[in-house]
Amino acid sequence: MAMKQMRRTTLCTATRTTAQGRWEVLLGEKLSGFGTGRTVVIGGHIDPGEDPEQAAVRELEEESGLRPSSGVQHVANLTFTFPEQRWDHSTPVFLAAEPEGQLRACEEIRPFWCPVEELPLNRMWADVAYWLPQVLHGIRVKAAVTYTSSDRLVVTDAHLAPLTDLDEPLSLGAPITATA
Repeated sequence: MAMKQMRRTTLCTATRTTAQGRWEVLLGEKLSGFGTGRTVVIGGHIDPGEDPEQAAVRELEEESGLRPSSGVQHVANLTFTFPEQRWDHSTPVFLAAEPEGQLRACEEIRPFWCPVEELPLNRMWADVAYWLPQVLHGIRVKAAVTYTSSDRLVVTDAHLAPLTDLDEPLSLGAPITATA
C-alpha cells in the first residue's frame, strides 16, 4: 500500500476584546469546499514558496478581510489522519490578537466573532474541542487526531501535548483566566 501524502495546510484565528470588555474569537461558517456547513477556524492550503505563517496571514485576510495588527503567534501544530481517505493534513496554527480591518465574507467563509466562553463545539470539527480551548487559555499544543474512516466528524484517537519548542509567551489580547 502506497504511503499517503500529508497535505500542508494552516489555520489562523484571531481574538479581540470588544468595547464592552467581552473577549471574542474569530470563527467562520464554511460555505463551500472541505467542511461545508461546519463552523471552522479560518485557514487553508499553503501555496508553493509560501511558509506556514505567510499562508496563515494570507488566509486570514482572504477569508475574513482582517490583517494582523502586530504579526501572528504560532500556537499549535496539528496532524489530522483520515484512514482510507486522502485528507491527511499537517497544520500549524497561528493567532492574531486584535487584528485590523473590516470583517467581510467571501465565497468560502462567512466569518463572525464568537464569545470565547460560547464556542459552538457541536457545529465544529470534533478535534477543535481538544486544542482550541487550550490555545485560548494560553497553552501552546501539538495534537495528533485520527478520524473514523466512515464519518469524518468522529474522532477515534487523539493525543494532545504541550508544544514546548516555542519559547515566547503568548499574547492573546485579553486576560487569561483558568477554567474549572
